[in-house]
Amino acid sequence: MSKEALDSHEKIQHQGERYVCQHCGKVYLSKQSFTKHCNSHDSNHIEKVFTCQMCSVVYRSYSGYARHMKGHKGPLPSYICDICGKRVITAAGLSYHKKTHTGERNHLCGTCGKGFIKRQELEVHARVHTKERPFQCLMCSKRFTQKSSLNIHMRYHTGDRPYGCELCSKKFITNTLLKDHKCKAK
Repeated sequence: MSKEALDSHEKIQHQGERYVCQHCGKVYLSKQSFTKHCNSHDSNHIEKVFTCQMCSVVYRSYSGYARHMKGHKGPLPSYICDICGKRVITAAGLSYHKKTHTGERNHLCGTCGKGFIKRQELEVHARVHTKERPFQCLMCSKRFTQKSSLNIHMRYHTGDRPYGCELCSKKFITNTLLKDHKCKAK
C-alpha cells in the first residue's frame, strides 16, 4: 500500500475526515466521491455515462457498468420468476425475490416477532426498538434510523424535488408523495 493510500485511509477511517456538500449537506468519506457529487450541482458539468451497447441500459459509474457487462458474456443470464415473470440477473436475486411471494421471513425480531428476508433488514428494524438514530442532519441536527431517510430529509433543506407529475408539473420530494398526488389536470 502506498504512503498516500495509507494516509488517506487513516484520515477517513481513524481521524473522521469528512467532506460535506455546501449545496445539499450530503456527507462523503472520500474526496473522489465528494468531487463527483459536487459536479452534479454544476449545470455546466457534463456527466460521463456508460451505455450498454447490447441492451441500452445506462450507468453513471464505470463499476456499475462493468458489473452489468459481466452478465453479457455468452448468453445473457437471466432468471425469471415463475410467479410474476420478473427477470433478475442472478440466482441469488431470484431466490430473494421469490421470498416476497412466499412470505418466507427467516430473520425474526426478538422484541416484536416481525420477520425479514435479509439479516440487514432486521438490523435496521431493530433501531425501532433501541431508538438508535445513527444518521444526523448537519443542518438541523435531526437524527434518523436509516441513511435513505436522512437523504430524503435533506431535500427539505435543499428544495430538491426529483419526482414530477407528468400532467401538472408539480414536483415532490418522494415517489410516494407523487403517487399519493391526486392530479386533477387531465
